[in-house]
Amino acid sequence: MSTKCPISIIIPTIERITDLQICLNSILAQSVLPEEIIIVDQSEQNTIELFFDKWSREHSSKVGTKYFRVQDKSLTRAKNFGKSKISQSCKYVAFLDDDVELTPSFLKEVFSFFQTQSQYGVLSANILLNETTAPIKKILNFFWHLYSRFFMLDSNGDGHIRSNGMPTYLTKLNPNEIKTVQTISGGASIFKKEITEVFFFDENLKGYCSMEDVDAGHRLCKKWLCAKSESPKLWHHVSPVNRQKVNYATSQFVQNYSYLFKKNSPQTTQNIIIFLWSLIGLLGRYIMLSVLKNNPRYFLGYISGLLKIISNRYDTLYEEGK
Repeated sequence: MSTKCPISIIIPTIERITDLQICLNSILAQSVLPEEIIIVDQSEQNTIELFFDKWSREHSSKVGTKYFRVQDKSLTRAKNFGKSKISQSCKYVAFLDDDVELTPSFLKEVFSFFQTQSQYGVLSANILLNETTAPIKKILNFFWHLYSRFFMLDSNGDGHIRSNGMPTYLTKLNPNEIKTVQTISGGASIFKKEITEVFFFDENLKGYCSMEDVDAGHRLCKKWLCAKSESPKLWHHVSPVNRQKVNYATSQFVQNYSYLFKKNSPQTTQNIIIFLWSLIGLLGRYIMLSVLKNNPRYFLGYISGLLKIISNRYDTLYEEGK
């Protein structure tokens, strides 16, 4: 039988039974099991509740479970709610998306990391990606990489946040390599429990809370060391279920980018100019997506978000323009 690790796994979810089942089964298949799994359900229906109740009863001898239904449709509020329900005996807290699948040694490697690298307070797991092999997609990706670098939008980098508020991520690490970073993966991050007791995710963000992990990383790294490691690893399947409509997702990204830039970045003349330059780059990005995907909603979503910024009426925040 698998041994227990003093870790609480928090999974916010909305109407994704199939994805959640894959995630839960990958947890159950761990060589070291967690102490508990906490589900924070933001669904309108009780489908997840019924499924998880049955799943919990079937596996109650292996892992502790807690289920909570919440009204607010906010990823950050769900995370904060979940961490308020952690058992006292847990020493670590993992925040996972509901559409991830852990490799079998994930939790064992998490525990080993914190035992040997005690200077770190937060660990960002290594997300495995399916790289495209289609020649046309490789050409488009190469062009987008050059375009993104020109407008300081490229996410490939050293794991730090640029002065314009855009994050960079370490995508390739050597075996056993560990890097100190500012950016964390919101749906694949593990905290020491004592940090979760004093740190709170931004509850002003609504819904999917685009860029909430960038905000978290920006604030966390000012007080604690954050790491990106080659292991542990997980797959992010990016579920198509219950995704936001393109126009709203685009509008939310633009609005949240502006909100978090104002919140976290020094408002120097240079930084503001770079931020505006990147906004121009985003306009080009969404025009290209509208053309390539034959869907004008990318462009319309950008315009909607930009107008919200100009009028200071953010509809992706609980408090407008805060």
